[in-house]
Formats: sequence, structure tokens, C-alpha cells
Amino acid sequence: MARDAALTPRPPAAGRLDHDFYAHRTSGEEAAVSWPRDRVAAAFVLIHVEAFEIDPPADAVREPQLRGAFGSFHPDLRSHSLFEYGCRVGVFRLLDLLQPRGWQVAAAVNGLVAAEKPGLLRALAERGVEILASGWSASRMVCGSMPADTESRDLGRTLAAITEATGTRPTGYASQDYGWSMQTPGLLEAAGIDHAVDWPNDERPYAFGPRRRIVMLPAAAELDDVQ
Repeated sequence: MARDAALTPRPPAAGRLDHDFYAHRTSGEEAAVSWPRDRVAAAFVLIHVEAFEIDPPADAVREPQLRGAFGSFHPDLRSHSLFEYGCRVGVFRLLDLLQPRGWQVAAAVNGLVAAEKPGLLRALAERGVEILASGWSASRMVCGSMPADTESRDLGRTLAAITEATGTRPTGYASQDYGWSMQTPGLLEAAGIDHAVDWPNDERPYAFGPRRRIVMLPAAAELDDVQ
């Protein structure tokens, strides 16, 4: 498939998507999914391990719904403090709740967290948490206005920071606040990402990306505290 075709939005039509990142399908016409150990369903819990910059770049885009209960400030010390609490305390409380009950846990990790708190990532890895690459920080959501070279740079340094902290390069991805551009799927394929978890269009995995090299595991976005 030509890369340009996947990057060009087209008018939606019945039975056709407005992009070429995955094939249109009807679940009732497909074979049943076979999960490991003959289970009829499978699930995992995704937690977000994020950093919020006190002073992000002037051109950074943040999810517009995410604003403080007392308004938006610059510098946003309150939001920064909440994210710091999550990295120091909250993530471990969640693991202590979930893991004894047998839940498989994955963590979407910002590059800034990996760079500044490598010990936290090692602690997660030691507890059997799968590390997924996410955006560079919670202050910088990928969107269509982000230059491709900026997005590629942020993805590359996020992968590098996680690899440096844990010794293992992540192969999974979860975007920052569900933010994608038309370049994101191709960049992920080129970076060796083979699964992602945040196109929440139904409950079953499917092949994704310009060359279908990514397995998309749709998230239950309505359960996310962002929503």
C-alpha cells in the first residue's frame, strides 16, 4: 500500500473508512477470536505513568478537556504536583490493588518519566508490568498540527529513554490522551512497534497501520478517567 494513500483523508462512505489504516469489517462475519488458555474473553488493566511539565513549549497541544477544577494557570504547579503524586504513590497503590487479584497490568509511560525516574521504570518491570511507550509528556498531545519531524523526534527519544531505564526496548504503544496524527501509524511501524491499545472502535484485535504491521487491541475508552 502506498504511504501517501494512507496519509490522505477521504470523504466517508458506507462500508468504507476515511483512511487506510485498517480494513472495514463486520464482526458477525468474522471467525471467533481464540484467546490463550481457551478463554472466551481476555482483559488487562492499563495505567498511565505520566509527567506534566510546569513550563511546556509554547507550541505544545494539550487535550482541551483537561483543565484544572480551579481554572488553568501558568505555570500549572497544581497539575504538576498531582502527576508527581501518581508517580511516587498512586501507581504503587494501583499495583497493590490489582496484582494480588491476578490482573495483568500494562503501563503507558511518558518519555519524560523514563528519563527523570528510571528507578520507577525498573520497579515496574520487576513487578511484571508491561511497559508501553506513550508521548513525551502529558503536556504534549500528538495532533494533526504537529510537524512530522517533531512527532518522530519525541517518539524516538521516548523509546530511547525507556530502553535506557529498563534495558528493554518497548514494542507496544499507547498515545497521550488518544492523540494521533496521520503520520503516527507509519512512524510506529518504522520504529518497530507491533501492538497498540488506543483506537477504541470495538472489542476485538485487528491489523493496523499502513502495512498492517501493528496489532490494535482496542481500549475501553469510556472507562478512562480522561473521558
